[in-house]
Amino acid sequence: MLGEEHVAGNAALVRRLFDAFTARDPDALLEVLDPQIEFFGPTATVLHDGRCYRGHEGMRRYLRDAEMLWEKLELEPRELREIGSHVVVLGRVRARARDGFEIDAPAAWVWRVEGERITWGCAYGDPDQMPPSLQESGRGAPEFDAARMRAAAHEPPVQEPLS
Repeated sequence: MLGEEHVAGNAALVRRLFDAFTARDPDALLEVLDPQIEFFGPTATVLHDGRCYRGHEGMRRYLRDAEMLWEKLELEPRELREIGSHVVVLGRVRARARDGFEIDAPAAWVWRVEGERITWGCAYGDPDQMPPSLQESGRGAPEFDAARMRAAAHEPPVQEPLS
């Protein structure tokens, strides 16, 4: 997880999301999520017909799917960066699927925060798959296009995201 550095604002809310996921605490997780949350993650490709997880019930399903697919799933957020109403998280995923497949790779997540709740999220197995305005070279760029990102999340991934 992140070090003990001070995290505030939207980044603090996203930090709580990662803490809740690590603890596998659905109540704490849902507390930070908007009831209409949309989450695009790789587990959906395998166990949810490639569809995003929608709403609180969808996130409960995500937790069940993750438990079913992964024997071990550790998310290690290392850097949180706020860009407008979005929080970009760079880090690492360490996982072992129930069939023995193992992953230890860089990862990135993008979360949108509105009204003190997380309303949208997407996981990337390759940080270079994020929109350029959110990558390191675009730090602070205001032209983030959520609609384009949603459309890209529905396209077949070039490389499977890892969380």
